[in-house]
Amino acid sequence: MRIQLNPVQIRILNELQHGLPLVRRPFSMIAERCDTDEQTVIDTIRDHFSKDGMIRRISGAFERPHSSC
Repeated sequence: MRIQLNPVQIRILNELQHGLPLVRRPFSMIAERCDTDEQTVIDTIRDHFSKDGMIRRISGAFERPHSSC
């Protein structure tokens, strides 16, 4: 099955592949970079990428500080 993406969806997907910005509203920042609005980014992730199986999960990966022990 081949999924057709429009230019905005392609830009959003490319931004997500580089990770979420560490800001209060990461989807807003992605929207600015993709020349669209925050709700479009959220809807695209939820309604297209997640339902089509292109994205399974968005989560953080945190490194623990090194201890001196």
